[in-house]
Amino acid sequence: MGKTANLANDLFFCDQDPPHRSSTGVYGLTILRYPCFCIPIVSLREPSGDREEVYMSNESFSRRSLLSAGIGAAGVATAFPAMAAAQTSAAAARQQQISDMTGKALTPPSFEFAFEIKIELGKRLRYGPTFWGMDRGYVGVLGGTVKGPKLNGKIIPHSGGDWPTVKPDDTVRFDARYLIEADDGTIIELHNTGVRYGSKEVLERMRKYEPVDPSEYYMGLTPRFDAPVGPHDWLSRTIFVGKADRRESQSIFTYWAMV
Repeated sequence: MGKTANLANDLFFCDQDPPHRSSTGVYGLTILRYPCFCIPIVSLREPSGDREEVYMSNESFSRRSLLSAGIGAAGVATAFPAMAAAQTSAAAARQQQISDMTGKALTPPSFEFAFEIKIELGKRLRYGPTFWGMDRGYVGVLGGTVKGPKLNGKIIPHSGGDWPTVKPDDTVRFDARYLIEADDGTIIELHNTGVRYGSKEVLERMRKYEPVDPSEYYMGLTPRFDAPVGPHDWLSRTIFVGKADRRESQSIFTYWAMV
């Protein structure tokens, strides 16, 4: 379907024309062709290459209307804001539909920064595949710190570790347990679960413990806390999400609390 251009190792699919450069980035256009109608999809990669947005019209267009609108390399810059507006309109329509179903407007949850954990780790072990077909791993906790507006303290040395499950493509599911000692002496159990995945090249670099920026891979965390009744029991009844910066001998976990 049209030509395919490779720009900075990213594929952009165009209808007869290569990607279009502008001051706001590189636009790619895909036109899904059907016998009687077409659906245009516009992708934008920012000049830095850090982020890509994809906009798909929620309406189909006849081929004649696309041609008359000048859709092609010269028309992509014009098409992009139209696709963005269509995407926004579609999201608003979905929100309205939910509101109509529930009888009230629903808003997404909001989060606030809670704290950051910098954890020191021992030797990483990996073995398998096991009988269940996947590799397993283990890394022990040597210590660490907890700092933030909601909680401060330290990681109790040798109080636990992480037992990850690793797929053949190096996607990892984490399952860690260890103890936090708050500044006031309270002992809190942390059960940290999550997922990490990325491109084959990035995961291979991580497997070799080469420096990799967190923006190059996905690593999401869903921690749960078990705290005694008292000033820290709010941890046990709060939902948290987190991101991670994984390094060879330590990891940095940043957590946000849903409010």
